[in-house]
Amino acid sequence: MYEKFYRLKSNPFAQTCDKKYMLNSQSFLMAKLNIRKMLDNDNGFILMTGDCGIGKTTLYKSLEKEFENINFKYLHCSPELHGIDLLHGVQESLKLINKHKHPGYNQIRKQITDHIIETAQKNQKLVLFIDEAQHLSIDDLETIRLLSNIECESKKLIHIILAGHHNLRYKLCSPELRQLRQRLSQAFELKGFTNEEVNTYIKNSIEINGGTNSLRFSDEAIETVCKYANGNPMSVNFICQKTLIESVKNKTRLIPGSIVSSVVKNMSDSKNTHPLKKIINKLYTKKQ
Repeated sequence: MYEKFYRLKSNPFAQTCDKKYMLNSQSFLMAKLNIRKMLDNDNGFILMTGDCGIGKTTLYKSLEKEFENINFKYLHCSPELHGIDLLHGVQESLKLINKHKHPGYNQIRKQITDHIIETAQKNQKLVLFIDEAQHLSIDDLETIRLLSNIECESKKLIHIILAGHHNLRYKLCSPELRQLRQRLSQAFELKGFTNEEVNTYIKNSIEINGGTNSLRFSDEAIETVCKYANGNPMSVNFICQKTLIESVKNKTRLIPGSIVSSVVKNMSDSKNTHPLKKIINKLYTKKQ
């Protein structure tokens, strides 16, 4: 595409952001500190919210590697995951095999409870990371809370991280979820890059892909990316990639802010449905 013209080893702004850089951002380091506090203080619930593309799933994968002595399990919630299907999802996350041919709700729940207790008896901490939790209904969130009730001598046997979009916070304000709110030890927002981190990220991405002498985003261009991406790592990549596609048409090696602005405006006006189109459109409208 544009790699040849800019003499790049590979695409510096692939859809997946550089995980090493993301995990060293201020917000990610603070998130990991909050989760460590939850584990050290033996708290049951923690709430983490953030925009689409901010890196919640990336954070989970890093936790899994960093805390090797802890059983981190992942559950992705789709809009269809409700009732007994939710318990099936938890069951699969814990890698449990059905003991019955057609297990009912209570049988699955007992199997999950037994597994949680067995894990604790081995002196192992168990953490369930529930992603896209905004899709869970009030009844389903109550089901998750009941799982967290499993205790032994006032010690939590399972720790739960509820991760989702911002509307999850509003859902948790429901009167029916008062008991779940009381169990929350922390609630924090996973934020994107600071403007300084966006600046460093863009320059580093170009440098490690061999484009130091053949490609540069001007200060104005980086400021414009910051303005519209709002720190969202996926948005930064998306805008930069579209900008390079446009810039190579004019054989431009020093990227001006005007091209970035034009690219974002075209994306906000476009009828194609990219996962980030709504975010870009919303940000573009807000900044006008």
